[in-house]
Amino acid sequence: MEEAQVESKPTVPVAELARRCAEEMARYRCRQQYDPSPCYELFRYALVLQDEEAWAALYSQYSRLVRRWLGSVPGDPDALVNRVFERFWRALPSERFSDFRILDDILRYLKRCAQSVAIDARRQEERERVERAAFALMEKATIEEVSVERILDQITGDQLYEYAMGCLNNSQERLAFHASFEWNMSPRMIAERWPSIFASGQEVSKVKERILRRLRRDEGLLALLGINGRDGVKNKR
Repeated sequence: MEEAQVESKPTVPVAELARRCAEEMARYRCRQQYDPSPCYELFRYALVLQDEEAWAALYSQYSRLVRRWLGSVPGDPDALVNRVFERFWRALPSERFSDFRILDDILRYLKRCAQSVAIDARRQEERERVERAAFALMEKATIEEVSVERILDQITGDQLYEYAMGCLNNSQERLAFHASFEWNMSPRMIAERWPSIFASGQEVSKVKERILRRLRRDEGLLALLGINGRDGVKNKR
C-alpha cells in the first residue's frame, strides 16, 4: 500500500471518511488502484483524537477482516473481535501513532493483536479442558471413597462379614481387617500389639489400603450392599 498523508487535525467528517474508506477498500479487494489515506485518517481520528464515532466506523469496516484473522478459535466470535480491538487500542497509545507511516503498518499491527488473542483463546480452552479432566478424576475418586465408606459402615451381619473375609488373602490381612474394622484399633495400636506381624503402623495402613482397594472393586460385595459399582450410588429397593 502507498504511504498516506497524516493530517494534524480533523478536516473531514467521520461519516465521510468512513464512506471513502469503504470505497477504497472495495477497490483494494478488487485489485484496483486505490487511495489508503481515508482509512489511515480514520485510524488517526480513533487513536489520536479518541473519536468514538471513528472507532465505531473502524469496527464496522475491519471486524470481518479481524474475524478471518482469528480463524477457528473457541469462544464467542463477537467477544473475541472486541478483545482484539481493545488490545489494539491499549497497545497503541496516541503518541505511538506517528510510528505507523502507512496503512499497511497499522493493519499488520492489528493482525498481530488478532493472532495474540487467538493464541490466548486456545490456551484458555486447553486450560479449561485440563480442569474439566481433573475435575472428572476428582469426582471419580470421590465416588470411590463414598463406596468404601459405605462398605466400612455396613460391614455388619454374618453374610457381609463372611463375604468380606473371603476376599482376604492371608493371615496378616485377616488380622488387620479384624483389628481395624471389628475392634476399631488404630494402625499404631495394631503394630504395637502384634510387632512380629507388623513392623510399624505404616505397614498396617498399607495392608488396610490394599484390602480397601480390593473390596472397592468387588462387584459381589457391592451388590450385597446395594451399591452400584460403577457410580457408587445406592440401589433403590
